[in-house]
Amino acid sequence: MISMTQPLLRLVHFISALFILFIVSGCERSNAPSGLVYCSEGNPESFNPQTTASNITTDATFHQIYNGLINYKTRAGELEGSLAKSWHISEDGLIYTFILKDNIQFHHTDYFTPTRPFNADDVLFSFNRILNKQHPFHSVSITGYPFFESLAFSQRVKKIVKLNNNEVAFHLYQADAPFLSTLSSAHSIILSKEYAEHLMSTNVPLRNIDWRPVGTGAFVFVEYLPNEYIRYRRNENYWDTPPVFNQLIFNIFTNNVQRLSHFITQDCEISALPKISDINYLKNNDKVYIDVQNGHNLAYLAFNMEKPPLDNIHVRQAISFAINRRNLLHSVYRNTAQQANTILPPSSWAFSKHSNNIHYNPSKAKTLLKNAGIETLSLNMWVQYSARVYNTDAEKMAELIQSDLNHIGIKIKIIPFTWVNFEHKNIRSYDLILTGWNSANTDPNDFFYPLFSCAGIAPSNNLSRWCFPKLDTLLDKARTIQNKAKRKNLYQQIENILAENYPILPIAHAKEITLLDKSLSSFQINPYNGIAFENIHIKAFKEKQ
Repeated sequence: MISMTQPLLRLVHFISALFILFIVSGCERSNAPSGLVYCSEGNPESFNPQTTASNITTDATFHQIYNGLINYKTRAGELEGSLAKSWHISEDGLIYTFILKDNIQFHHTDYFTPTRPFNADDVLFSFNRILNKQHPFHSVSITGYPFFESLAFSQRVKKIVKLNNNEVAFHLYQADAPFLSTLSSAHSIILSKEYAEHLMSTNVPLRNIDWRPVGTGAFVFVEYLPNEYIRYRRNENYWDTPPVFNQLIFNIFTNNVQRLSHFITQDCEISALPKISDINYLKNNDKVYIDVQNGHNLAYLAFNMEKPPLDNIHVRQAISFAINRRNLLHSVYRNTAQQANTILPPSSWAFSKHSNNIHYNPSKAKTLLKNAGIETLSLNMWVQYSARVYNTDAEKMAELIQSDLNHIGIKIKIIPFTWVNFEHKNIRSYDLILTGWNSANTDPNDFFYPLFSCAGIAPSNNLSRWCFPKLDTLLDKARTIQNKAKRKNLYQQIENILAENYPILPIAHAKEITLLDKSLSSFQINPYNGIAFENIHIKAFKEKQ
C-alpha cells in the first residue's frame, strides 16, 4: 500500500477537482469559461446560514446556493426584491406582506428532483423551522439559530400567514424598524419544503437539509471535502442573470501562506483575507487587483463579566488602559483599519464621533489594579486564529496584547479556539475573548442587540455575558421607532452606557480586502452578505462576445 503525505494528498485532491471541472465543463455550453476558483480561508460550519453566524458559511452558501425574500442592492445598503417582487407594510407597522415571484425553480441535484416551483409554503417552512420548537426540523440544527436567537426573533414574529401561493404575511408583536434588514441578511434564506418532506419520507438523515443543500441560487452544490474544496456547478435554471462560468470551486486553505502562494501561481482567481504583508508584497504586481472598501465590522476584546475579578470595573478599565491600540493598528492593520472609539463603524448611518476616554496609559492601569487590591493576576484569553474580515492576523494581535498586559503584572495564557468547537468547551471558562463582529446588514441594531442584549448571551454572541435591563429597554425602544434621527439619539445613549461600563474594549474597524486576478472584470463586493460570485465576469470572455 502506498502512503501519501498530507501535502501530496492535498495536491492529488486539487488536481482531481480540476480534472473533474474540465470534464464537466466540456459537457456544458462551449462558449462559456470553464470555471472560477476561490481561495477560501476555512471550512463552512454548515451549508445553511440559518444555523451559524460564520462569515465563512455566508460566503460559501448565501449568494451561491440560496436567495432570501429581499437583498441589499449595493454597498449603500439599498433594499431590493429577491424572491419577493414587492412588499407592503401596514400603517401600524405590525404586518409585512410579501408578493412572491412566479416560476422560480429549486435546484435539481443527484439527491433531489423538485416537482414544483418556489411558493409561500417554502417561506413558512423556512421561518417556522426557526420559530417553532416543535417543528420537525427545529432541533435538527445542533447549533441552534444564533443570528435569530440573538435578535430575539421569536419574540418579534407572532405568526406567518400564507395568503395564497404567491403571497405571505409576517405578523409582528410590535413595530420593528430593523425587520426588513433582518430579512435581507444572509441568514434569512429560503429552503425547499418539498425537499424537507422528501428527506422525511425516504428515511435519510434530516440533517442533510443543512449539509446537502437545495436552494434557488445561481450555483448548485456538487461536493464538499473538508479542508480541501467545495464544488458547485452553474444553475442552468437560475431565475436571475446566470453566471458566465460553468463551475465554481472553493479551495480551502486555513493557512494564509498557502492561500497567497496558490493565488500568486494563479491556481485561484480570487483570494480571501490577505495579511497586510501580502498586500504590500503584491502592490506592484500588474496581474493583481486589490479590492479595498470600508468594512462594516468591529474587532474587540470581550471581558467575561460573570467571572471575578472581571466583574470589577476597575480591572476591566486597567486592562483597557494597558493595551496600546495604536500599536495594534500599526502592527496588524498597517493603515487598513480605523481605531474603534465606538461600537458602530463610521459606515453606519447612526455613527457619531464619540470618545470613550480609553487611551494607552500603563501607569493608570497599574493604579486601577492597585485600587482593586490586585498586584498580579493570571487570566486566559481565547483567540480565534483563523483570519476574519475584522482581523486577518489575530495571533499577532494576541501576542501584542499579552506583552502589554505583562507590563502591568497580568499574565495571559493564550488559548486558540474555533467557533466549530466553541460550544464543546465550557463556554464560561474563558476570561477574555479576542474576536470581532461583521454586521449582516446596515441597521445599527445588528451590532448592539446581538452583542449586548440579554438575549445575546444564550447563543454566545454577547460574549461579555452582561445582562443590563436599562440597556435592554433602550435597545427595545430603538427597534420600535422608524425615525432615524430619534433612533440615532437612542443608540448614542447606548454607546454612552457601554463606555461607562467597559463590557468590551473596541479595537478596530477594519477595511475589507480581497485579492483578484486582473483577468476578472471589476465588480463590487458587498460588505454585508459575502461575495456574490454570480456577479463576476471574465474580461477575456466578455471581449469575445
